[in-house]
Amino acid sequence: MFDLEGKRVLVRPAETKDLRLLYTWRNQADFIELCSARRRIVGYEEFVEEFHRDLDGDCHIQCVIERLKDQTTIGTVFSYNLNLVDGFVFVTIFVDEHYRRLGYSVEAMALFLDYLFTTLPLHKIYMEVYGYNDASLSVVRRAGFAQEACFKEHRYLDGKRHDLFRFALFRDKSQVVKDFLARLRLRKEGG
Repeated sequence: MFDLEGKRVLVRPAETKDLRLLYTWRNQADFIELCSARRRIVGYEEFVEEFHRDLDGDCHIQCVIERLKDQTTIGTVFSYNLNLVDGFVFVTIFVDEHYRRLGYSVEAMALFLDYLFTTLPLHKIYMEVYGYNDASLSVVRRAGFAQEACFKEHRYLDGKRHDLFRFALFRDKSQVVKDFLARLRLRKEGG
């Protein structure tokens, strides 16, 4: 297996010891609203079955994100619907609300994207973001992802319909990820 270490985060494969925290996040309203098509709260045993079924099915890699300074698990990032024939995969990231807007998710996603492009013959990596997720929409657009689709009124939430945007980062544009990680490494070495 692999560990991806950045300046402030470590991205590592999820282990059995992470299941309780992943279960907690799986049932949180913000995870359901931001990262999942599943809307129903589940019990722990059902979650464990769902987790293993996903790993045996369309989930490609499930990782957790740890903050390096204290080894606190702060989020998860995963890839799914891997298609090596056409060369694409989808990714999703979730960071606990206490650690959002601090740069951890950007660094973790950059490490994960770089890993995927380095180890797999991918042409592009997809991310899907709901229209009400302004913070993620802003980051994805600034990171070089190209909008490929807008699924109008795709999600019904809180009595309203919301669009779903699909973005792609193409391999030929992935240098922006490598450049970002290089800048972080220089800052890390420089103090």
